[in-house]
Amino acid sequence: MTETNTQLSQHEDTQSPWPLEKLRADNEMSSLYDRCLAFSVLRITNGQAVAELPTLAQAQRVMAKREKICALLGVESFEIEVCRAVAPLTKILTTQTVPVQASLPLVPARSQLGDLELERSRRQTAPTPVLSPPFELVYRMTEKWAERISTTSGAPNLWIFGASGSGKTYLAKQLHSWVSPTKRLRHTNVSDFFQEWRHALNSGDTMPFKRKYRRETDLLILENLEDLQGKLRTQDELLIVVSSIQDRGGSVVVTSDRNPLLFRETILPALHGRLFSGMVSEMPAADLDFAAKLWKKLACESGVGSMITPAVEEGVLRSAPPSPRRMTSYFMNILSRASLVGELQPEHIRQLDSQHLPRTPLVTSPRLSPKEHIERVARLCGVSSSALLGTSKRSEIIVARRFVFLSLSRHLGLSNAFIANLLEKDPSTVSKAICKATTEIEKFGSIQRQWAWFCDQLGYPSVSLN
Repeated sequence: MTETNTQLSQHEDTQSPWPLEKLRADNEMSSLYDRCLAFSVLRITNGQAVAELPTLAQAQRVMAKREKICALLGVESFEIEVCRAVAPLTKILTTQTVPVQASLPLVPARSQLGDLELERSRRQTAPTPVLSPPFELVYRMTEKWAERISTTSGAPNLWIFGASGSGKTYLAKQLHSWVSPTKRLRHTNVSDFFQEWRHALNSGDTMPFKRKYRRETDLLILENLEDLQGKLRTQDELLIVVSSIQDRGGSVVVTSDRNPLLFRETILPALHGRLFSGMVSEMPAADLDFAAKLWKKLACESGVGSMITPAVEEGVLRSAPPSPRRMTSYFMNILSRASLVGELQPEHIRQLDSQHLPRTPLVTSPRLSPKEHIERVARLCGVSSSALLGTSKRSEIIVARRFVFLSLSRHLGLSNAFIANLLEKDPSTVSKAICKATTEIEKFGSIQRQWAWFCDQLGYPSVSLN
């Protein structure tokens, strides 16, 4: 073994690029490489090449391309040996026995590290979470679920949902450390999955893609399921992938920004039924305890926490955004400002608030939060709240959407940016819709009467639109 390794090093110095790189780069040979040659060991000496393959079927496929392989490797002859664990080497074609001068494993990682070490090397490092009581419950339930799928087959799927920035990805990454490395884990999102599938279709070779997701995946983590809307061919392929994984005893984890029940009309019923067949976890809103723990962690890491007085810190925690992602950004901006100006004053915090936080509502609803307000408006208009979040151009939905924008702006005093974030729209779209609604109410008496009735049902005065 020592002699072979020494000669291998000499061979590497005299031959570049490696033969395996030539096989991978060739369009015609890349598919054969993935199916057969990736499991072989290649030996080259004195213009002759010998490939050791594990099965006779692979050897027969490779022999059909013998002349092409000789041309790519730049050798005079190419032979194949079938290596079986319980039998001596069986030579299919022999011309003469030659001393081995180089042994080039085409896939050294799997043979050297082993399956478990290879899987561990592919996993992402799970970040250290900041947990308050509401988040602890979700994390512990998910950890118990991970323990179950690590020891059993056919465990139910997991659907994690919550608003953008609520920590879904953070939780999904914990599965990289919670799930046993005996399970082959794939972590991707709908956009990347779609791009991979389209590239496979355009290249005319879908076998590597199908092998990767259908046969070599035990746990699939798929994020941003809402991006599947309108991608029917991708939904078809994903349905096959999910069915293949579950039929082999694997599981699927998906994340989305809305409740699973709202996907019944946006994805294939069969796919929805497959995914919505296990545990469902909703990400909670960040509370004051979470804000205090996150602030303490970031302040310690930055080393400038001592520059902020307790009074300023209390104001920062009270005005922190509700989502963990935005809260982290807000705290980091405050700590960065503190590192530049020294001790922070209340006027510094007010300046940062105006830049990073939505405008404080001018009028506070005595009964309804913004989300409850949207639900109420949708019911009064006879449409679903999910339709308001969509892109439908039906007249009744357009009118309801404009009334929602106008009511949130006039009755709750929310800024266009805050409304846009709440309903997942562009701020310019919100601004145009409010202007359009205002113009129509002032121009048409029928719409003005509808607006007055609408305000009365919500318990608000028909405020001036000027």
